[in-house]
Amino acid sequence: FIARLPEELVELVADRSNDDGWVTVDGTRLSDRRGLRVRSKEFGTQTISDLQPKELRLLPTGSLRGRVAGEELEQYEGIDFLIQTDEGNVGGVATVKLNDRGEFFVPKLAAGRGHILFSNWNPSLPMHPIAGGRWRVDEEEEMNLTIDLVKPVTVHGRVLLEDTNEPLPNASVTINSLQSPINGARTKTDREGRFTLRVAPGRCLRQLTSFGGGEESKVLFDEYDYPRFDPFDLDDASSEVTFDPWFVSRRANVRIRLVDTSGRPVASKTVAIHRKQSAFLIGDQETTDSHGECEMKVREWKLMANNRDVRNAYQWSLVTEAPKKREFLWKGIPLRVLESTANSVTLQFSPHDAEVQLNFPH
Repeated sequence: FIARLPEELVELVADRSNDDGWVTVDGTRLSDRRGLRVRSKEFGTQTISDLQPKELRLLPTGSLRGRVAGEELEQYEGIDFLIQTDEGNVGGVATVKLNDRGEFFVPKLAAGRGHILFSNWNPSLPMHPIAGGRWRVDEEEEMNLTIDLVKPVTVHGRVLLEDTNEPLPNASVTINSLQSPINGARTKTDREGRFTLRVAPGRCLRQLTSFGGGEESKVLFDEYDYPRFDPFDLDDASSEVTFDPWFVSRRANVRIRLVDTSGRPVASKTVAIHRKQSAFLIGDQETTDSHGECEMKVREWKLMANNRDVRNAYQWSLVTEAPKKREFLWKGIPLRVLESTANSVTLQFSPHDAEVQLNFPH
């Protein structure tokens, strides 16, 4: 999420370099590692992601002159969008606005590979932009860029709960055309779980990003899985497409058995499954009973069974210490998977691993 500050607030919170180029920045403002943004008349606005205390070198600049190609361009007047260039850990950024002729100009933009992002394109406009080919800004040269417009495809769909066939209202749906610089077409489902979006043709990604709002959505989040979809193609010759229903299935209820290296059950141990090198859990933490067993609702279990890449992205661990707030690396003892079926898994715990207190990742 990026919030734009009014110009007068930028002046209040920014730090200025002195005549020798030195600037002192409060370290607490850099603790989230989002990078440093530098703005000057000579170098435009540039972002630096490597913030080790040292001499920071800005990129040389060129300029960018562009236009939107189409008819009745006055209807696109005032649309603003983001232009970014990058070269390693330094890049340029500019927010521009189309005039009544669909034109824009950036006098100073850091040299590097470029891309465009429309975050507030009006989906009701008759034409949508497409990204075109690769482009870059070179030092002390002016780059001319044309953004083509295409007629979008109207997409209809419906979201249903798989076990009851009931509609899922107020769910957030996103379809992202990979050929378009629009940052995804978004909408919410109606009371019948239906939605309609207008999307630029080409290769697309689709995603359900929330179950709605309020207490009911929290219950749904605890009980159901977000569906995973393969990429799909929208034909530019089609004006309208209707999807088959998107089904939201329940999280799998997985029976877990924890044993030691001799095959004996291990009781009173808390088990978790999480993304590798991360504390992102895809199941509740559960503690084994006297038989070394417990049950856990696990996300993406069916997908893991059928997709090795997804399966290899996750790790079973013994919980030794809960991650602290804003701590993203999992602290625990990795468990070995001995057997995995459609609804159960057998995990092995090594006392030796507990003695040396292995931390994950290792």
